[in-house]
Amino acid sequence: MKNPLFLCGPANCGTNLVKAILGVNKNVHLESEPFLPLFQFLRTEILKQNINDKKTKYTDPLFEYYFSQSDLKKLLIIQNSNLKVKIKKKQLNNLKKNILKRMDDYVPHLKKDINNLKGANFKKIFDNALKIIDKNHKKKNPKWIGWMDSWIEEFFPILAKEYPKAKFILILRDPRAAVASYTSYFKKNNMMQLAPLTLSYLRCWRKQVAFVEYFNLLNLLNNRILIVKYEDVVENPKKITKELCKFLNIKYSNSMINTNNFMGLGKNTKKWIPNSNFNTNQKGIYKTSLNKWKKFLKRDLKNFIEFIVGIELKYLGYKTNIIKTKKSKILKYHCIDYKSSKGWRTSKNSPFKDIELEFSRHKILKLDKIKNLEILKNFLFKDAFFAFKNKVVR
Repeated sequence: MKNPLFLCGPANCGTNLVKAILGVNKNVHLESEPFLPLFQFLRTEILKQNINDKKTKYTDPLFEYYFSQSDLKKLLIIQNSNLKVKIKKKQLNNLKKNILKRMDDYVPHLKKDINNLKGANFKKIFDNALKIIDKNHKKKNPKWIGWMDSWIEEFFPILAKEYPKAKFILILRDPRAAVASYTSYFKKNNMMQLAPLTLSYLRCWRKQVAFVEYFNLLNLLNNRILIVKYEDVVENPKKITKELCKFLNIKYSNSMINTNNFMGLGKNTKKWIPNSNFNTNQKGIYKTSLNKWKKFLKRDLKNFIEFIVGIELKYLGYKTNIIKTKKSKILKYHCIDYKSSKGWRTSKNSPFKDIELEFSRHKILKLDKIKNLEILKNFLFKDAFFAFKNKVVR
């Protein structure tokens, strides 16, 4: 089997651009978002078989884990698991049905091979998923085969254990730009009710930042993971693409940053169309996408985002002019969003409880003495907590 390569990033964060850049190289073949249900089913089976979890559904969004001791236990169980988890034939059939529903958007050409996605455990299923992807390209003998799916970073350690030669790329983007992007899409298509709960998106976004710190000290991923910021890609595509090539030990070519060479998505694989939710007639890798959010986001949404993920924004070096925000304004926005949003969500708390926890989180970061459990409930990992505290708190 060729070397597996897995890309991940929050939704609307430029993952398809990085995937397209790498796809120009003769030594890389990647697909876009083919197997997210595979990770959801793996998560659910791990929990059902380890703690007899009867509440988590196979189609539930991947967790964000914040503020819950029971969820932290699930996080630990998943991190200590592997792909040898067994799956029954009935659930495998359900898994394939869920995967087929998603394939039309980006990878309809893989649908014909769905029955090859088989196995009595998840290791065999992942092996076959990689074989399906390897089967559907015309490159002579690529060194790297894999795919990109959003929100799957927490499975990197599991995949790293099972595939010793696998490598991983995590892409991050200013969440204000990402929220503006998906909001533009839902508004343009009169589907705002299907937008995710803003708080859930932001918690899942900042979870990935916490995992960056966790990965930094994980020997298993030493020299096997690369963190890329979307803003760096579009501002200096040549430099970042060279870094990607060095990471994968493949040869760089200027053709990799020429969008005329990019493979398209979905049913139109021959022509690359910028995967932007804002109207644009620009060609190439353009920079104007970086700051569109500043004109698009309304003040209440901007303030809400900067409050919820202000710590992580500052930590990553994004400029944020967050001021002391009144709890009533943050709560008001969240209550409205909570009632109107019909898309995916991770929180099961009341709006008031959610915002109380978020305000408490800001206070905890400034404390000198704090119990380990409170650190984990608010920041998921001790390494993340101390990294944020050292860089953000003045």
